Amino acid sequence: MLDFKIIIAIIVFSNFLFSNASAQQNSNVSSILDSLMEGYDKRVRPNYGKNAVNVGVSMHILSIHSFSESDMEFTMDFYFRQYWNDPRLAFRKSIVSITPGYEYGRGLWFPDTFFVNEKESFLHTITTKNEFVRIDYNGNVVKSLRLSVTFSCSMNFIKYPMDKQTCTIPMESYGHNANDVSFYWRDGSSSVSVNSDITLPLFSVSNVDTSNELISLSNGNYSRISLAMEFQRGIEYYLVQIYIPCNMIVIMAYISFFLNKNASNIRLVMCIVGLLSLIVELQCLNTYVPKTSYAKALDIYTGICMTLVFLALIEFAFVANTENYKNATKTPCADKIFRILYPIFFIVFNIIYWMFYCSGSKIV
Repeated sequence: MLDFKIIIAIIVFSNFLFSNASAQQNSNVSSILDSLMEGYDKRVRPNYGKNAVNVGVSMHILSIHSFSESDMEFTMDFYFRQYWNDPRLAFRKSIVSITPGYEYGRGLWFPDTFFVNEKESFLHTITTKNEFVRIDYNGNVVKSLRLSVTFSCSMNFIKYPMDKQTCTIPMESYGHNANDVSFYWRDGSSSVSVNSDITLPLFSVSNVDTSNELISLSNGNYSRISLAMEFQRGIEYYLVQIYIPCNMIVIMAYISFFLNKNASNIRLVMCIVGLLSLIVELQCLNTYVPKTSYAKALDIYTGICMTLVFLALIEFAFVANTENYKNATKTPCADKIFRILYPIFFIVFNIIYWMFYCSGSKIV
């Protein structure tokens, strides 16, 4: 019975010591945070008048919401982290690092980083502002934000839909030139990571690359870092929705050369319906792709298919009006020629087309 009382007393005493130690540590953190703000001026960058502040950057891409060819933009949700050293925030090594609330961070100096090609952005605020600041004992500072940003992206559609689009996200300081703030990718090429489960309806992220440069503007030289993302378009959708139907329409026009002379009305209808189908399909497709001053790969393919169907219609009109088509005992010479040249031309065109445009495209 006595031993049991001793054990209970030891446990109570240990809890008392632990609670006192926790209270003492909390008091130390509070006093450190208070002392850091004494005489601190967030309007002045660290090492003012001396070397530039080196700001490391890393990103983790959580999702890509949309990729719009018509608006030439894409939207991305990501963690954006910046690392730098502020000697004014160094403290004794009784505690390795402190992560105060985001309210405390409002009194600190932060790099005025901005995205050069940003169109729209917001900071996530549910259930609280998605940001944090961590201060190490040696003055190293980390600021992390969760952002959703819509970026503009200059696109080239010459090889559409076998195209790759490379979108660049340049970042730099808005007000500090390279003598004050210098950016770099904190972990080199591995500074940017992408969630493995990111999926887009028509695209996949095939490559991510980083770079840094010094750009010259009218008011000085600025340090800029850039993230280049390569989006590979999948061609499966276009094969099913466009290429295969176009081939079927061309084959239908080719079959019209073999129809019986008594089926001239059917032959005429086949050519006209095929031609109208191609026109309607092309118009519907162009509503999703921006107008360009150059011909896209898909324009060339549908244009050739449309030309072949139109030639079949013209050939029929020529044959029907230059000889007694229904009463002729032999197959018209024009039909014989088209039966041979028509498929040869279409097959050769397809070989050249797919060899030229399809190199590097993704077909799964």
